Amino acid sequence: MIQQQHKNCTVLVTHKMDEPMLRYLRFLKGEITEAMDFYVLYDCGTQPLDPADYPDLDFYVFNSSELPGFFFGGDRRLPNPLKALIPFSKVHPYSHYLVMEGDLVLCGEWLDEVMTTYTDIMKMCKQEGFSVETVARCKAVLNQRLLDGNERMRQLHRFIMCYLDTESALLTAEHSNHNVSSDIIESDFGIFKDSMPSNKTNGFTESILYIPLRPKACNLEDAAKIDIKTIMERRTVNEVKQWKTEHLKTNPMSKRRNLLVA
Repeated sequence: MIQQQHKNCTVLVTHKMDEPMLRYLRFLKGEITEAMDFYVLYDCGTQPLDPADYPDLDFYVFNSSELPGFFFGGDRRLPNPLKALIPFSKVHPYSHYLVMEGDLVLCGEWLDEVMTTYTDIMKMCKQEGFSVETVARCKAVLNQRLLDGNERMRQLHRFIMCYLDTESALLTAEHSNHNVSSDIIESDFGIFKDSMPSNKTNGFTESILYIPLRPKACNLEDAAKIDIKTIMERRTVNEVKQWKTEHLKTNPMSKRRNLLVA
């Protein structure tokens, strides 16, 4: 047993041991050891570890699969560090314990990895459509980059995998590839907003009907196929005003004008 230097002890519970985590553990020990002892409670259930490989750190190794109730309800998102702390405290009795969880440490480049993964799967689905093939490729990327990460990364992995399974189950032979990109719609709204009056109090007017028209008349070749005369004869100005009354809110400019006229 390692001789105790202080009455209190900081313990960090983790299941992961890589270079970023090692740097963090050594940093913690350097900051803490003048006031408290420092131990790493390492869960070897996923990745074995030999404490002799890290002589500058003090370890207590346990196996979460051998501790009943370590994961509440069997859910790996809900670990209970006290289940590991209790047997540790019997071997290393201290007056007080400060418990930290390794998965709560934002170590390494995990956020960059998550954002890169998100960008890659979004690019695949937007550019190639949502199909059985793209879903399989997205799952492969998720398994490669998130499955062996920290708990937050694994939780994100589960959520995205569940979404992919749910949505891909709706694919049919007739509609095997869906266009899931919103870029076209966003472009239409962007062009419409650019053509709106700069005075924000004008709000939306009947010109909002331009949005569904633009994709059908985005170039001269398509526009030439549209029979404007027939379309204009199909609806009256009163019908457009009625549509505006039913679907658009009265904007501040109109309210001010009506108030002054009254």
